Amino acid sequence: MLAALFVNTSCKEIFGNMDLSGDTTVSSYVAINTATKTAAPAEEFTLSITKIGDGTVTWSSSDPAIAEVQGAGLSAKVIAKKSGNATITANVAAAGNYQAGSAKCAVAVRVNDFEQLKTELAAEGTEVKVYLADAAAIEMDEDVDITGKKVAIIGGTNTAMTVKKAFQIDNDFALSNVKIDFSEQASYFVGFKNATEEVVKIGDVTFENIVAKNMKQPLFASKQKNYLMNNISITNSIVEMGSNKNVIDLSSGSSAYNINFEKSTIYATVSHTTATFKSQGGQKIIDLDESGIQTFNLLNSTFYNLTYNANFFQHRQNSQTWLKFVVKENIFVNCGKGNQVIQGLNGGGKSTNPTFDVDSNVFNFDGADQSETEVSPNSNQPNKNNIAAVITFKDAAKGDFTQSNVQVGDPRWIK
Repeated sequence: MLAALFVNTSCKEIFGNMDLSGDTTVSSYVAINTATKTAAPAEEFTLSITKIGDGTVTWSSSDPAIAEVQGAGLSAKVIAKKSGNATITANVAAAGNYQAGSAKCAVAVRVNDFEQLKTELAAEGTEVKVYLADAAAIEMDEDVDITGKKVAIIGGTNTAMTVKKAFQIDNDFALSNVKIDFSEQASYFVGFKNATEEVVKIGDVTFENIVAKNMKQPLFASKQKNYLMNNISITNSIVEMGSNKNVIDLSSGSSAYNINFEKSTIYATVSHTTATFKSQGGQKIIDLDESGIQTFNLLNSTFYNLTYNANFFQHRQNSQTWLKFVVKENIFVNCGKGNQVIQGLNGGGKSTNPTFDVDSNVFNFDGADQSETEVSPNSNQPNKNNIAAVITFKDAAKGDFTQSNVQVGDPRWIK
């Protein structure tokens, strides 16, 4: 028996193979009207199939909590529930001379606005992952309390946020793939809310692949004590300071084992004379973990016009054995005091107590190369392989740090 094959130009996927070997059994041909679908939470849409054979059709969802499917036969209704990814499958049972077949539609449910974002973050559960739509414009004009939850917010292509208020957290937090306008920022962007008398250990606070423009307040600031994070990280990101504020401010308390700047560009468009990182008046790592080591990892990043003519970091207590600085393959231009970027990471202290692991960095100040005079406070752990170069950026005033002088710094700018 030879089955007839038809062409349907609306078909996106065909599953199964025709058997032409002479056997009397052939595969069912099933075509679905769309192979991919993006929807907003609470949106409903219809999927339909075309098939060959008389087999019964059943529909299923890989995750009904994200996308629920209702119906039987050649069409079914899909209800988008919350952001995430699910697969809707139409299964055709074997019947007569036809084998079973199936067709699938990949459904991406994405948040489009601030109200939807708040709804998703308020959902039950202690772990929440929210996906923002491509080209969504989220206007964050009130504080969002997400205490009691571990939260990850994932943007898409050209996802944008306008931020006036803060995320109030007391647990892990991650934001990625978002362009953020901080022109009307009234407070820090992310910070701890709830007071705690006991030490509370949490995992990570992470900013990855974000573009933060014209920041008026810190990206992260703790207004509470006794939180101990594993990591605070800015990775694959661009952060523009539009005010004389810290990028990370722990001056009111709490601490972290690791503070990470990696493959990122951190710069200021204003006169910036305050520390990039600050814990002055806050808590030492050993206040929260008596054997703790606090490591600052500055890796493959570009720093420009930050903390000009002042100490790059401010610590509650400088020059301690529990401080470690790992500084590799960065560009520093007009950052800290002339000849004292590395010493300035230690708050200006000259002690040999901290651990210094400094290798292959560029140091420029007021247009001059300082590779020969920029040194580590610890002669037993000297700066290694300082790179002699005067960096020429394409247009630093407009945030374009493209350069062809060296093969270090934020990789996105290397020609």
